[in-house]
Amino acid sequence: MIQKIVVVILKTFLVALLSYSVVFTLAVSFFLYAGYSFLQAEWDKVSLLKNVNPIQTQYMTFYQGKNKDLTLKQTFIPLDSISKHLKFAVLYVEDAGFYQHPGVDLAAILQALETNKRRKRRAHGGSTITQQMAKNLFSNAEKTFTRKAKEFIFSLLMEKQLGKDRILELYLNYAQWGKDIFGCQEAAKKYYNKNCGSLTQRESIELAAVLANPVKYRPGQRKSKVLAQRRRIIVENLYQMHKMSLETFTKWTGDRPRSVKDSLYKESIKKVEALP
Repeated sequence: MIQKIVVVILKTFLVALLSYSVVFTLAVSFFLYAGYSFLQAEWDKVSLLKNVNPIQTQYMTFYQGKNKDLTLKQTFIPLDSISKHLKFAVLYVEDAGFYQHPGVDLAAILQALETNKRRKRRAHGGSTITQQMAKNLFSNAEKTFTRKAKEFIFSLLMEKQLGKDRILELYLNYAQWGKDIFGCQEAAKKYYNKNCGSLTQRESIELAAVLANPVKYRPGQRKSKVLAQRRRIIVENLYQMHKMSLETFTKWTGDRPRSVKDSLYKESIKKVEALP
């Protein structure tokens, strides 16, 4: 009798184990297939951007939906037709390590976390230009874990598929520069009544500074501490990389440059200098 009970228990256990194995295998296979299908679809979306300039990014569509009274202005302009002064200014204040990191800058993230901890509020996110562009192209402004995960995946895919220059070209053409202004060409026309390729160093610094909050700020504002800090970051980098004279630096800041420190991003900055 006991032997029969033991046999029944063993059979039940083996059937349960086999059933669990089948279910687990099917589940894993399903998730692997779903993951592969998702990545393939996203890969195709990114690959399309090699040669196609979107009419609107997903963020622009989301933003337009919340501001139906606005007519958004955006005009695409090739990277080699954009003022080199603006390229320098934007990279130096938004992502100095752009040409060095793989799309995600761990050093910047850690620095942002430390800054936020010190200030006891979330003031900095440490996002790279690639991450910002991934968010603008493929997601909206909602702050969710799913969005951040997609942003991370798209950042890696963009780096692999598009390359640095194309990502920078897209960023400069689709970044928001005012309540209804997207892209550097429309920003140059609105604020300086000229084409983006003709922007001076001063105009470029002013434009790059307002990217912190383009709806709130305007180029040339002097009462904002945020804009003052961002202008200072740009001119410090320009001076240290011999793109600005001491006389011009003093005019901008009213004091002497800080002591030059070895930059984590020297190699990246060299590549910035070689931009078309």
